[in-house]
Amino acid sequence: MNEEGTRQVEEVLNAQGVELLRVDMTGYRLHIDGTLVMIDVDTAIINPALLPFWFLEKLKEMEIRTIEIHPDDNPGLVNCLAVRPGRVIMQTGLSPRTADTMDKWGIEIVPVDYEKVMLGGGGIHCSTAPLMRDSID
Repeated sequence: MNEEGTRQVEEVLNAQGVELLRVDMTGYRLHIDGTLVMIDVDTAIINPALLPFWFLEKLKEMEIRTIEIHPDDNPGLVNCLAVRPGRVIMQTGLSPRTADTMDKWGIEIVPVDYEKVMLGGGGIHCSTAPLMRDSID
């Protein structure tokens, strides 16, 4: 982490009315998309075992619903891609428990066989470029 670079980004975001939340990752994790990905405007899929408690509480405060992957799931499954609110492309292999929760919350899963690509160290979210999207306001 480059503290000065982070401070500068935070300053620009604050001027735009955006709060920057700095979340330290555990171990060799480089970025948050292996632990949290937004899959709708108010819903995130998370691996709570890899996120600090204060951040989980902040999500609640922000009224972000969280779908916790089941402990038996491959933690890499969090690294998915929302292609529209409530519709995600996700590697096959999600446990029935997590899949049922997502279904109950109206989240559509488009399964993709991605296991061999993930062996290289990245997931679906990591493998995509930023998407230009129309505002959902």
